[in-house]
Amino acid sequence: MPLSASERLLAPLSASDCLPHQEVEYAQRLLDANPDLGQLFGVAQRSLQMVRKTRAAASRASVSRARELPETLGIHPLLAHRSR
Repeated sequence: MPLSASERLLAPLSASDCLPHQEVEYAQRLLDANPDLGQLFGVAQRSLQMVRKTRAAASRASVSRARELPETLGIHPLLAHRSR
């Protein structure tokens, strides 16, 4: 039996569904179905801007530790399966 529109909207994404264009379409369906999400997204964006504006600069020690990191860290093991 085919899923209803609301069931398709709220159906969890499988690993094969997690392609970027499908994620964008899924997010767009959610925004279209619930207009409040657009407003909440705006609030979240503004709060992130405030965090970025008000956070302290990195300490000298943090900067020196970051410079010591290798330039290429590779793919995280939990995400490596997606690149295959």
